[in-house]
Amino acid sequence: MIVGEKVRSILERVFFPNRSTKKFMNDYQSRLRYIEITADGFVIKNIEHKIEDDIKWTSVKNVDYNQKRLLLTIEGEEEEMGIPMQFHENWHQLIRMIPKGYTSCDYDSIKSFFDKLEGCDVCGLIAVEEDGECMACGNQKWNTEIEKDFDSKEAYVKQMQIYEFEPSQENEVVHINNNPLYGFDSYPKWKAYIKEEDFKENI
Repeated sequence: MIVGEKVRSILERVFFPNRSTKKFMNDYQSRLRYIEITADGFVIKNIEHKIEDDIKWTSVKNVDYNQKRLLLTIEGEEEEMGIPMQFHENWHQLIRMIPKGYTSCDYDSIKSFFDKLEGCDVCGLIAVEEDGECMACGNQKWNTEIEKDFDSKEAYVKQMQIYEFEPSQENEVVHINNNPLYGFDSYPKWKAYIKEEDFKENI
């Protein structure tokens, strides 16, 4: 299940399904796209898993990168193709896969970006930015504000892990791991404070 589907499931359970809430969820999902890496490029799919763009690197003549978007010059296309980080799941995996050789692409900046990330105690991926927010799961790094609401860091991490790994559908298999995902590496010091039995207790 991709992140967009998980978000929708959570919203449907948390909010009363009135007309405005449904409109918000529909508007949100209509903007979501998923990037799937292929052997020779990538495809962009909508929330219904239909391919909207199928890009081969051989057709890409120029790549311009910053931390918020990619701008591609495609052979035979008059307008550049913009791929913003926002609403494009797996965007960080895409920027890792840009082939070498594009003179306009700042490869050192991409490397520096990933090198500065810290590990997330909740999801176990190296995806925490300088502001303390994890780009993979959206949780905050343990800080003095969070400390006011929890007895300990372990209590906070365990509670957030329950939210993070909770199945969004009944009878869905629970996967508690920190395998590389969305272009982010595994955090070697990560610890799972939860187990499958924790979800059975919350049913």
